[in-house]
Amino acid sequence: MISIPGTGKILDALLAHVVILDEAGTIRAVNQSWRNFADYNALIDGSYGVGSNYLEDCDRAKGECAKEAPFVAQGIRDVIAGRSEQFWLDYPCHAPDEQRWFQVRVRRLHGLPNLSIVVTHENITEVKRSEQALFEEKERARVTLQSIADGIITTDAGGAIEYVNPVAEALTGWLGREARGLPLEKAESTCCVTLTWINLR
Repeated sequence: MISIPGTGKILDALLAHVVILDEAGTIRAVNQSWRNFADYNALIDGSYGVGSNYLEDCDRAKGECAKEAPFVAQGIRDVIAGRSEQFWLDYPCHAPDEQRWFQVRVRRLHGLPNLSIVVTHENITEVKRSEQALFEEKERARVTLQSIADGIITTDAGGAIEYVNPVAEALTGWLGREARGLPLEKAESTCCVTLTWINLR
């Protein structure tokens, strides 16, 4: 176990699931959030993984949500070896009754006599849901704009072109991928007819 006065209370105050590894990848300490998550999901025994090898657990991981495990293990090995200062990755960890996403972050814990690695798992489900909702909203807007009979160009907040619908492509002679990032004024000067532009931000 990691023995630093006050360390346990600090770790337990964090909402993220935290494990401390040694230079071999062995789990030396976990926080209360890790223990709560393990209890809720019936993942491991009463030791909560302390004493087991985290890298070996990642190497052996199987199942629908385990495809990122080899990348996590390699990221930890790179941090341990000093090839990287830190590593992070978003990954799914779905339960039978809900979809969940987490972000794992790996960093060296400086200031200790022996090499220690901090691995945190933070629930980012709400962020992923918001990103998915935004993507679906923009996709619906794209489909709608493609079906409109008028020439439509959308821009970002700075006036740079983001999207050109097929009618606007025909009017300007540009393909959408060619126009993306150009200032709207360039499209207006190219075309002799009126185009409709929309700022979607």
